[in-house]
Amino acid sequence: MKFALFYEIPVPRPWTPDQEHQAYQHTLEQAILGDRVGFHAFWTVEHHFLEEYSHCSNPEVLYGAVAARTERIRIGYGVRLLPKPYNHPIHIVSAWTEDEYQAKGEYWQMGAPRRILPKPLQKPHPPIFGATSSLDGHKEVGKQGIGLCSFTVGLPPEELIKNIGAYREGLSECAQPVGKFKNETAATFTMVHCGPTKQDAYETAARSFEWYPKHGGGLIASVAEWLEERKQDLGTYQYAAGPLQHRRDGALEHLNFDYIHGVGAGVVGDPDECVETCRRYEAAGCDLLLCLVNPYDIPHEKVMESIELFGKHVIPEFDKEKAATAG
Repeated sequence: MKFALFYEIPVPRPWTPDQEHQAYQHTLEQAILGDRVGFHAFWTVEHHFLEEYSHCSNPEVLYGAVAARTERIRIGYGVRLLPKPYNHPIHIVSAWTEDEYQAKGEYWQMGAPRRILPKPLQKPHPPIFGATSSLDGHKEVGKQGIGLCSFTVGLPPEELIKNIGAYREGLSECAQPVGKFKNETAATFTMVHCGPTKQDAYETAARSFEWYPKHGGGLIASVAEWLEERKQDLGTYQYAAGPLQHRRDGALEHLNFDYIHGVGAGVVGDPDECVETCRRYEAAGCDLLLCLVNPYDIPHEKVMESIELFGKHVIPEFDKEKAATAG
């Protein structure tokens, strides 16, 4: 199993004039350190209008800064929004790989062939992932022949087993991937904090580990509530029904740190405990663990310490296992 840094870029209130800039500076410093200590990749989201939760609406600018200051770490877009108002439909695989491209789809067309330049450096193109939280969605991602980005925030690692099983089933049914090759990487993201001692890690992480799933669950619930108020069917937003029910019955409030830590719904502790929890993700079939190292307001110096400890003590344990398997 490989490891990636994963960022929403939260900016907690009360806001000061330079706080967003500082959040980006800290994220950049953490990416540089992650590259140095052995993280495989650096991923961020694309979100809009989510105050405090995620001030990350145009991550390409950050990616350029990260790429210019690192040597080995990969950069992942997790995820890029598909609806046309956010991103233009021309950004599809054929435009990356064909000399000239002309879209002639059912829902969108372009008038004449065009050369979309520049082309990606990676050949034939960067690996494609799809994000999902539903069981049916996991199978569909596999059927498209693309990598999986699953979600285990607030859930024990063992919840991945059935989801990755559905993804692998979908892959087995994929005759023609949407890209030029199959990407069979199963990734999930979860909250991560490694401290010098268990107690230090727990005290540092507790507030953020509680805030993030409660606030995120509330945001998802608000989608279902908005559609319900307008008497519209949830359609592809069916996944939002669960969080809405959890908010109404008070279940979201039970996502406290003791529960999250107790079931392994976040990687937290000293290096030995973090290794132990990460092995549960590996056993569930995860190939790439996306580590949300600052869910809300973990201090920058503590995030840097966590990344350093992870690189020194946790990642090498899985490199050893990989080497032993290869041998």
